[in-house]
Amino acid sequence: MILNYLLRGICKELKLDFKMVSAFILLGRLAFIVLMITQSIALATYPARYENHTGWYGLTVLYLPALFMWLCILHDEGKLRWLFAVWGFYTWLVLVPITGINVGLVDDNLEKNDFLGPNVVIMSICVSPLLFLLLLNNASDSSDFRKLVSRLSFQVTLDLVD
Repeated sequence: MILNYLLRGICKELKLDFKMVSAFILLGRLAFIVLMITQSIALATYPARYENHTGWYGLTVLYLPALFMWLCILHDEGKLRWLFAVWGFYTWLVLVPITGINVGLVDDNLEKNDFLGPNVVIMSICVSPLLFLLLLNNASDSSDFRKLVSRLSFQVTLDLVD
């Protein structure tokens, strides 16, 4: 309901058809949540499996501050400048610690032929630039900063492909 209200206001300001815009924005925001949850579970699976302790799935809790902040910002305004704070939370509170844990505990035990081998770790970490793209392009004022968003999106896409 709140998201619906926000989208109607955005569409009114930009003079766009609410149904079309809201579908794309909702799809992008849903993809952001699904990818973030998928990445959290995938990256927590490695220490849980290789250390034989399911308590490592608790690492998914590290995602909650960034996700909570994102939801609060969307509820308030959804401005691009505040969404960069979400990216900072995500990078320093989630990505750096989980990557460090995976490299420190699991890296030597990974076998190339296993399903949860090094390629799946790399693919799980490669979801991060996609999350950044979704974060940038789902801001309520991303059209005001079209040049900046396009440039950042281009650079992140190159990093993702590279």
